[in-house]
Amino acid sequence: MSGRELARFEQASPIRTRLLLTGFIFALYVGFATRTFYWDGVLFSLYIEKFSAGEFSKGVLFHPNHLFYNAVGYLLYRGATALGFHGRAISVLQGLNIAASIVTASLVFAFAQRITQSRKIALFCLALFAFGATWWKFSTDANSYIVSVLFSTLAINLLLKEPPRILSSAICYVIAMMFHQLAVFLCVPAVCAIAWFNEWPRIKRIWTSAAYLAGSAAAILMAYWLAYSQVDHASAPTLVSWILTRSMDWRAGHSLPGLVATYFASYVKLFLGGRWTLLQNYLSLPVYLGFALCLITLATAAVLFRRPKPQSATIAGKRTRIVLWAWIIVYAIFLAWWEPGAAFHKLYLWPPVVLLIGVWIARKSGRLERVNAFLALTAAVAAWNFSAYVFPHAHSSADPVLMFAQTLDRQLPPRTTVYYSNLDSDDWYLEYFAPGRKWSPLPPHPDGGWMRRTVSTSPVPVCFETSALDRLNSAGLLSKGADWGLGAVQRWSLVNKQHRIRFECLSP
Repeated sequence: MSGRELARFEQASPIRTRLLLTGFIFALYVGFATRTFYWDGVLFSLYIEKFSAGEFSKGVLFHPNHLFYNAVGYLLYRGATALGFHGRAISVLQGLNIAASIVTASLVFAFAQRITQSRKIALFCLALFAFGATWWKFSTDANSYIVSVLFSTLAINLLLKEPPRILSSAICYVIAMMFHQLAVFLCVPAVCAIAWFNEWPRIKRIWTSAAYLAGSAAAILMAYWLAYSQVDHASAPTLVSWILTRSMDWRAGHSLPGLVATYFASYVKLFLGGRWTLLQNYLSLPVYLGFALCLITLATAAVLFRRPKPQSATIAGKRTRIVLWAWIIVYAIFLAWWEPGAAFHKLYLWPPVVLLIGVWIARKSGRLERVNAFLALTAAVAAWNFSAYVFPHAHSSADPVLMFAQTLDRQLPPRTTVYYSNLDSDDWYLEYFAPGRKWSPLPPHPDGGWMRRTVSTSPVPVCFETSALDRLNSAGLLSKGADWGLGAVQRWSLVNKQHRIRFECLSP
């Protein structure tokens, strides 16, 4: 960033600066929204559309891990449809996350400016936050994390005001929990924010902390109880067991080698993303321009580090530093055990990480005088992430499962029946992105007679996905298909280190 541009930002009003920056971020988010979706957003979108079409019960709109996210997504989808929107639910969820991300970035800007009294540090925090690799990618996905992080950040921001805004913060905390359970650990920095507000007597701080926790817990439990009354209780016979529901493929990380190799690497992914095996397929003018900008801004940062300029800033108070560190530490400890390699779970500590870097710059004059260099370095991070990470993922061809689903959508006739034994995340992709097919479970004991009747009476091909094929093959049924005169066989497969997808269809 040139000196003239920096001066322009310094002269602009705070509101105008935030509007200009957030507008630029919004344009990049919308223009290069991801096309390689994380599986949970695909499943959410599938449930929303199935419920909207009357195929699923309203229980699919409530899940204990992200209690009301599907329900809010459904309301937005129906509202958009009523206004003439003809797209799909996943686009609505993407729009929700982009909007929430922009608001969060603007909040981080205001937060950083308040605790450091430096426009340039606030600008640095905004840019680093918005263009960090994992945050940028997930801000344009359909997941449930971004909205939850927004209200988590707002809750702590309100508590660090003087005096703390207790009720408003508690409401935001409850809302954050309604979008994802991981917001639960926000109670630790929240209590720290109240406990270290020394303007209040100790007894008031104790009772206020207790009231904050008790009131929030009561509201959260009431919301869970209301949602639980709407779902099927077969898999979770009690409210407690339902609240503690976790993914079937969940794995806790305990081994030291795994912790070192994956846990700390996941923090690097918060800042920088990219993989050469993916990037090499998308080398093009935008990528080359992004890398060129990265090199230019790195060179600019090197020059600016050698040319310090006097700057003014306020050193954040002890209370603020304690709260930010508590926010990071409680999540860092839990996530060292809970899926330690998942960078997207670290999004909950991304705001305090960025803010603490801003505080770190402000604390020493030698760093503060080089804030322009830090701004240039952040521009280099943004340019790198765009070229190596965001731009490739903005193409549907970067997702082999999505491409597989689109191939099926082109080649399979509508109303084709697809049989399965067990559904997994790849199946959700296929069902969502190859719509108009009927997915049905295999009967408990399929035999040759069932297969002959099913295929011979169907006007369209009858298909079997991976788990169904495994089960039928183990029973020796598919090998006899030709002897039974079941007709032509069509096959598709995607088998690699990440996926094992097989698809076979029998024509009558």
